[in-house]
Amino acid sequence: MKVSARILLTTLLIVLFAMSTYAQETLSNELNAKAATLYQQGRYSEAVNVVKEALKVAENTFGPDHPNVATSLNNLAGLYKEIGKKDKAKKFEERAKRIHSGK
Repeated sequence: MKVSARILLTTLLIVLFAMSTYAQETLSNELNAKAATLYQQGRYSEAVNVVKEALKVAENTFGPDHPNVATSLNNLAGLYKEIGKKDKAKKFEERAKRIHSGK
């Protein structure tokens, strides 16, 4: 394969990856926003499910130690506190703190 074809192919792959990552980040943000709306409406169980989905998207897109993951973890912790599941909330809060501290 000629050098110019390799460069073109590599560039195309980089652009496709960047577009995919952007789309996944957008999806994660939209899911967290939807969860916030559900929370404001008092629909906590539904909000928990939406945040869990946002967490999956963030972990799959950015890896387990990314700040977007920590955002979803904090959102999930807040919801669990709201419904009285403080032990679960603490677990998610601690993981988010570890991500933010870099440990």
